[in-house]
Amino acid sequence: MRPLGPGESRRCRLALWDSFHDKEVPEQWHHVGDRDIAIIDGIFLLHSELAGYWDYVIWLDIDNETMVKRALQRDVAWVGSTQAVEERYRRFWIPAHERYEQLTLAPSRAHAFIDNQGFTEPKLLRLSK
Repeated sequence: MRPLGPGESRRCRLALWDSFHDKEVPEQWHHVGDRDIAIIDGIFLLHSELAGYWDYVIWLDIDNETMVKRALQRDVAWVGSTQAVEERYRRFWIPAHERYEQLTLAPSRAHAFIDNQGFTEPKLLRLSK
């Protein structure tokens, strides 16, 4: 089912999960016009179950150390400590991302590949049709 596709319900939710509070967002549906564009931001969206739903994919690439550095700036407030954040990323998130990229070849399947090391100065490295 492609709810935002032609002839479909045109209904969507803007959020499912509140990661800061680690809980589901109350269900609230919105109607999307047939000329609207939905931009979906998330991780692991190119798994085989979901990959066919995206018309255009933009890959924002960073290295593992940048991932940890940004997590330390962002996640300590809800995880509890810098040690817990760093351990969580090094033991779970980094291996999960590496495995995901191996299984899906997601970076090579993106229409646009952006080096996002410099958060305020992203660099377009590849653009395909």
